[in-house]
Amino acid sequence: MVCVHTEPLAIRYNANRLSCTSFAVLIYWAVVLIVPYVLAYATGGLWTKDVPLREQPAVRFTQEALVEAYASSTSGVPASLVGPALVSMGWSTSAELNAALKSQFRPCELRSWTEDDDRDGRDETLHFALRVPLASSERMHSVSLMLGLDVLYDEATSLRLNSSVVVQHSSPLPGLRSQQTADLTLTSMRVLRQSRADARTPCYGPYWTLQQSTMADGSPMTIDAAAARYHRECNDTIRLSADAPLWTAGLGDAFEMTLRLRVPSQVLFVKPSLGEALKLAFVQYLAFFIPLHGEPSGMSGMSGMSGMSGMSGM
Repeated sequence: MVCVHTEPLAIRYNANRLSCTSFAVLIYWAVVLIVPYVLAYATGGLWTKDVPLREQPAVRFTQEALVEAYASSTSGVPASLVGPALVSMGWSTSAELNAALKSQFRPCELRSWTEDDDRDGRDETLHFALRVPLASSERMHSVSLMLGLDVLYDEATSLRLNSSVVVQHSSPLPGLRSQQTADLTLTSMRVLRQSRADARTPCYGPYWTLQQSTMADGSPMTIDAAAARYHRECNDTIRLSADAPLWTAGLGDAFEMTLRLRVPSQVLFVKPSLGEALKLAFVQYLAFFIPLHGEPSGMSGMSGMSGMSGMSGM
């Protein structure tokens, strides 16, 4: 006996439109379509508000620097006074600020260079070496250095910052040199936009490190005031995640500070587009929709057996 053709036996049951059966079918489809959204929303994360993306920024030194140092000196101190006198000194890359320092001005030497290990056009490390000359009677106890950096994000997000970073070392022991290593990290007060969106302004207005050379009373600008203005006027800022500084005690004709800034790849949380948010929400919807709408395997098997039995009878 040769089987030429088989087909399942299909039985269709019709009911009036205004009947309990039609109402039950309507309730079923309402449950299948709506309940998956309710379950996905209740479990959390239905609408994704941010997406993690990784990017290494392009960082460049803007040739802006401000130095504040404090040293002790025994030169010209009367014998009746106990202890040495405190000497305040400063230096910057702004001629106007240097003129405002007057007697506190101390010419310094600052060298900077970069390293691009993978040759991708983005520097992985920025090096700075500061040298502060000292008189024979002076002993260095505290040095603060503010640097201006241009930071560009253009892959995960569109953001360009004219930022300011500060390092500070101090010790009761006279210092000969200090060393420190730090990582650059981005701190944002608002959700970042994707790179396809228009670049936003990180600060309320134009900002750069040495934008102001003097205070309101005519005194020279200080690192404390410049840093406060930076964090007050800018929603997006660059901060230093610094290792512990190494202070080397000693005496010499100059104090040397070295700073090694690493530029790591950082995870940024970016607001997704509407299409991406709907796509992620629809995937969660399907995760609940398929089990609710799937036909039980037992009924499918019974239909197939009925159809084959009918053909055999023929």
